[in-house]
Amino acid sequence: MIDLKLIQNDFENSARLLGQKKVSKDDLQRLYNLIIERNKLIAQKDSLRAKLNNLSDDENEYQGKEFQTHWEIGERLGILDIESAVKISGSMFALFRKDGAKLVRSLIQLGLDINGDEYEEILPPHFVSSKTFTGTGHLPKFAEDAYSFKFEDLWQFQPVKCH
Repeated sequence: MIDLKLIQNDFENSARLLGQKKVSKDDLQRLYNLIIERNKLIAQKDSLRAKLNNLSDDENEYQGKEFQTHWEIGERLGILDIESAVKISGSMFALFRKDGAKLVRSLIQLGLDINGDEYEEILPPHFVSSKTFTGTGHLPKFAEDAYSFKFEDLWQFQPVKCH
């Protein structure tokens, strides 16, 4: 972290020396560096202030206003359908519609774009053999809770579900 007070003191001391004609080449270089650093800090401050210009200084501005949850906003916009999700899967699940589904896909794509050189994207099979399901630790512990084809050696594989 840059100590602004220290920079200001160094700047003022160098300026005083400059006025007294007791300035060395090193003092001039230091003063120049301080001026450059000061200008960078002013630019950073102005940039931050511009980003924060929508924030209110009035603490009472939001009093009396009603706020909505993200699921209320999503349902109002028609991008989130909690009622259908509950019917399909039970509580704690979401069904995204229209732009909501596009938003989810876009966030996934953004993650892949940002980390694409570090990770390999895969889409594993949705059904796996008993040998694989045992290797992942699902069998025999979760055999009663897992979906399987009774006449095939296949189990539904859900890599994102944690038991």
